[in-house]
Amino acid sequence: PDELSGFTAADKARLRRRAQATAGGRLAHQFSQLSLAARLVVGVLGSAFVAGTVAFFVVQFMPHPVQTAGPEPAELLGGANTIEGSIGLGDGVTWERPDLKVFTFTPASPTQVIAVLHYQAREISKDEVSIALNGVELGFVAPDTLDVVNRELETVLPAQHIKLREPNTISFDNVRNPPGEESWRIWNLWLEIVAIPQLPHDETLASVREDLDRAGKSYDLRDIGPENLFKAWKFYRDAWLKLEAMPGRPDELYVASRSQLREMAVLLDKKCSTLQLEVKKALNARRPDRKNVHDYFEGKSVDPIVLRNKGINIDPTASLGHGELKVNGQTVYWVSQRGKVMTQGRGADRQGLSTSLFFDCPVDGKQRLALWFGKDPDPDKAVADLDVKGTVADPLELEKLIQPLKPCGR
Repeated sequence: PDELSGFTAADKARLRRRAQATAGGRLAHQFSQLSLAARLVVGVLGSAFVAGTVAFFVVQFMPHPVQTAGPEPAELLGGANTIEGSIGLGDGVTWERPDLKVFTFTPASPTQVIAVLHYQAREISKDEVSIALNGVELGFVAPDTLDVVNRELETVLPAQHIKLREPNTISFDNVRNPPGEESWRIWNLWLEIVAIPQLPHDETLASVREDLDRAGKSYDLRDIGPENLFKAWKFYRDAWLKLEAMPGRPDELYVASRSQLREMAVLLDKKCSTLQLEVKKALNARRPDRKNVHDYFEGKSVDPIVLRNKGINIDPTASLGHGELKVNGQTVYWVSQRGKVMTQGRGADRQGLSTSLFFDCPVDGKQRLALWFGKDPDPDKAVADLDVKGTVADPLELEKLIQPLKPCGR
């Protein structure tokens, strides 16, 4: 029928599925498939039934109010903060939308733009959630993969469908809901808007070829410095963006720039991961392994080099004990000793009792150490006979000391 010609494939699929959900729905759908003349006859005879069917649809498919965590975002701003909360249907979804979510954005650029929608998605199967820009279907959200949690997706919003200086709509539409109740979610969503210079056709082609040439040269120098790999990615991206908005673009250049851009993105991710690993190794080389510190405070090791590498210079002659305390929800490890403490790095040794404290902070992953030094109440007495009550080696005194402290910033 002509009335359905303006509907998208997703709209038509939804109408068919809704129609099959009830007996009234099936009749209404069959009615819509009749010719106009036939519908006029049936309409005169059965207008009361049709009106009742419409009322049923309004009640049946009206969305139920849900409690949201904060205001639900409705507008996207180019380059603005990422929308970290999830939108869709299922356990833990921040803003529940069983079938449809619409965003708006308004490009303020005086020149032509293209936009790239970045997001993550999961619990989605093939051809389940469609994406549309101003009513024009752009395709479907990619189905789940094994690395769905870390995968970032992007959808290009073509320049020819973007309206400048007026609201545009982006819609995510789960075409299976209703009548289905399929779970799905979109999160970490942000919009990138890129202004495209208005150049004559020949100048645009020349600029694209120059970008591709620079990208190739930068890629050849990738082993000299990691910044060259980034430059290669940037030049390929510039070429792709210029071609994306170009009428009558050469397919071979577009395919080359797009495929090389994807390849550079993968290589760049690997390079960044490698550099991060190298930094961690360098940091670990400058400080003792975390396990060595734990072993020392748990009594599995007695070599004070672990503390000296952390800037605590002690020369113990006897151990008075070790243990752990729970203070303000934080686990604190301690080791008490008798011996010398070298202060200020000037060789000024002081004899007495000392307790080293170890805070393994879970939030930032850092280790923090402290030293509490005090007088030895009876230097000549054997360790087994020494009463440490009230000294820096007394666990009760340690707890009093630690109580007001916030070594992990909490």
